[in-house]
Amino acid sequence: MEQQLKQRLVGVGVIFALAVIFLPLLLDGSGRRPENLIVTIPPRPHIASDIRVETKVIELKNELKTIPLRKPVFIDEVNSPPGSGSEQESAKSPAPQQKVTAQSDKLPEPSKEPAKTTVAKNDPAPVKLEPQVGGDSWIIQVGSFSSKDKAYQFRNKLRESKLSSVFIEQYKHQGSTRFRVRMGPFIEQKKAKIIQNKVLAKYNVNGLVMRYEK
Repeated sequence: MEQQLKQRLVGVGVIFALAVIFLPLLLDGSGRRPENLIVTIPPRPHIASDIRVETKVIELKNELKTIPLRKPVFIDEVNSPPGSGSEQESAKSPAPQQKVTAQSDKLPEPSKEPAKTTVAKNDPAPVKLEPQVGGDSWIIQVGSFSSKDKAYQFRNKLRESKLSSVFIEQYKHQGSTRFRVRMGPFIEQKKAKIIQNKVLAKYNVNGLVMRYEK
């Protein structure tokens, strides 16, 4: 019985020794041959240059240098700060005192009981520019001023209401610079009219809802 037990122990030892020797060889992948991947990159194609195209590009660049920079239509405190520029023009051609409308130089005061007012007819129509691409949008013109400072004051007053974005555009009319205060733009005309009524109720100013043309 003891002899059989010894033989079994010897056999187990031999098997364990063989496992220690051969298992690492089987598991580390040393028996596999490496595969070499060969990629052939074609040579860079030669593209002949077209002298006519290069000459045209040079001509366009030269024409671009001769085009004068367009004065920005939108103004803010950076490119046209308050108190600069147009105050002398405002003194030469003051706007007449009249009812508070979308085209008045008189700053409106908030009113609890709004009264409908008429729009002055002496304000020029918006300058016709190329229409924007991508569908119609709408703005509310709430003021037109000969004084840039008054335009800024009115813009800041409207911004406090947080009804929509408010911006200023400058334009030329009969040789003088004027400043439009506008709200928007709005994607839907219905939304613009809602804001128009809110401005009328809060500031007693009957703005003009119109298509926005850049």
